[in-house]
Amino acid sequence: MNKSKKRSSAFWISIWGIVSLIILVVFVLAQLFHGNRQYISLEVGSFALASVTLYALIIELKRFKDSRRTKVFSELNNHYINDYKNIQPVIEYIRNNSDDSINVSGQQVELFLRFFEELDVYLKEGVLDDETTHDMFAYYCLALFENKPELLKDIEYKKEEWPLLEDFKKRMLKVKRKSQM
Repeated sequence: MNKSKKRSSAFWISIWGIVSLIILVVFVLAQLFHGNRQYISLEVGSFALASVTLYALIIELKRFKDSRRTKVFSELNNHYINDYKNIQPVIEYIRNNSDDSINVSGQQVELFLRFFEELDVYLKEGVLDDETTHDMFAYYCLALFENKPELLKDIEYKKEEWPLLEDFKKRMLKVKRKSQM
């Protein structure tokens, strides 16, 4: 089934659920105002139908969120690779044991750090999850702060001026500690 058919079926399932709930409310009100017991079986049926529809809607929303998450990870990965040209010296500096062989500008370090701030925004919005973000992107960010803090001198790094980055570091350190247990 293609995406448009999935979305349209989810749409109609949602509409059917809403209609079912309206029918249920009408029958409950009819029973309350008229005292008739003949509507009980219809109410139970409507409630069952509404429950199944709600369950289907929850499943569809989860699928949509998962597909969005996959798309965002893919876009971020492409962004990271495409900007690799601009931040390659930072990554090489972090990788390389000889600090004198690679020149890194403050602008390159700043571009590198901004990428991780963008990741933090997606994490806070719930689009990305901590574990996958850690596995895909956190290594070089954490390595910069743990092993190569001299790169931060060119941009006069101050924690209070980079709150998103600081939050990203805390999240990733937490995941790292959890995975080492």
